[in-house]
Amino acid sequence: MDSKRDLEDALRSSCNDFIEHASMILIGPILTVLEQYKSWSLTHEATGRRGSTSNVGSSSTSTVATSSSTTTASSSSTLSLPSNLQASIILDALNRTVDRFEPQHGEVLRQMSMYMENNTTQWILLKPVIRKVQRSLEEIRRSFLMNHNPDDKNNTNVDGDDLSSLSTTASMSNGWNNKMIQDATNLLIQIEDMIKKSVSVVGSGGTTEKF
Repeated sequence: MDSKRDLEDALRSSCNDFIEHASMILIGPILTVLEQYKSWSLTHEATGRRGSTSNVGSSSTSTVATSSSTTTASSSSTLSLPSNLQASIILDALNRTVDRFEPQHGEVLRQMSMYMENNTTQWILLKPVIRKVQRSLEEIRRSFLMNHNPDDKNNTNVDGDDLSSLSTTASMSNGWNNKMIQDATNLLIQIEDMIKKSVSVVGSGGTTEKF
């Protein structure tokens, strides 16, 4: 039983390593930006918690709760992001991902075919990679394109499917303007189209899978 469990653990670890490696090959610039954003968010949240704690002695419980809630609700849309998370950096990461996605995807398939001829096995390994890529694109959209203060203070909800609404109501903070938001949105759509595009994973049976 121990040997079986060790084998399963080793196989799971290898699969996870492959998913991370393949994802980095395909969308490395995007993953780097998301990691930097996560690091900044954790630091900001920790700073906010320390600030809230320091006010406990001088404020009632209800006042502290209200203040904390207000800070949390507004922090992600009003605070300035660091220089490595400004609009131009996000656009550069998206452009580099567009340029590299198709050739890098072909390289991933080529390397896989060297070790596994069965297209079904290849597809089983590729599906979690594609899911990770899709989640990462959604994180970019949610973190940078839908999380700004709108110019119209009375309209704080932006429908992610309404590109014209997104473009006209997004704030100009952190280097973004309407054109840059539209460019970023178009690049995300372009990457998503690449994922959806038919990609042949041909094994000995000659079958074809699609992302």
